[in-house]
Amino acid sequence: IQDLLREQIANRVFPVHRLDKGTCGILVFALNSEVAAVFQKAFFSREVKKTYWALVAGEAPRNGKITVPLSGNKDKIKKPAVSQFHRAKLGRVGEETLSLLEVW
Repeated sequence: IQDLLREQIANRVFPVHRLDKGTCGILVFALNSEVAAVFQKAFFSREVKKTYWALVAGEAPRNGKITVPLSGNKDKIKKPAVSQFHRAKLGRVGEETLSLLEVW
């Protein structure tokens, strides 16, 4: 992936972090080694606040907590997980009600 990205942007890239390894495949890269080192340190020391956006069908509560464990690994052990959310926007597309959630 690093080589493909380098070809796409015609610039050298430096791996920083893989977000939420085991649940998604989002990779973070930097354009120089100094910035990569700064961000690697921030991720390692948990200084980075990760916020996600989810678009869900229906009218979600204004605030809430999700406590569904992550899928099991090769040993079928489920990992506990807790996420909180805030409904940032409520809208409609045709007849469908949708909620935009900020999740952390």
